[in-house]
Amino acid sequence: LLLTSEEWKRLVPPTAAHTGRRYALFYEVELEAFQKQRLQEHAASMGLELLTLHLQAISKETPYDRCLAAPDDFLSLVMDADFIYTSSYHGMIFSIMFHKPFLASFPDMIQRAESLLEDLGLESRLLKKGACLPAAGPSINYQEVDERLQALRTESLEFLKNALDEP
Repeated sequence: LLLTSEEWKRLVPPTAAHTGRRYALFYEVELEAFQKQRLQEHAASMGLELLTLHLQAISKETPYDRCLAAPDDFLSLVMDADFIYTSSYHGMIFSIMFHKPFLASFPDMIQRAESLLEDLGLESRLLKKGACLPAAGPSINYQEVDERLQALRTESLEFLKNALDEP
């Protein structure tokens, strides 16, 4: 979070074409955080195909069902997606960094996600396990989110500077 979205975007290869179609990305780290069938229906209601990136090995990869990704490919998948579903804290972070509409769900260990989303005014983007997926709903005001994120970034950098300057 100390880097800006522009700094992250410079790390992504410019020719990262994935499917040639508009898609919603499901970054599945925690199993059972979302029901895949519901995500497919939700994505289809927005005119999107669902591309799933699994953290665990799968029996057969397809263009829309992939296992793992190199860091630059992961960033590119997030950056090129029209919508993100994630059960990964980092998936949530990069959704925010790249100004993507997203929904996150974590079966366990959600305190840091709740805290960050509250600080950024994005609490409605965190769903409880098994919760119904909302309709598209209001778009995210990323100008406001960026201002809040910049304030947190400045505070963190000041903390680090002071900690490193202490004898």
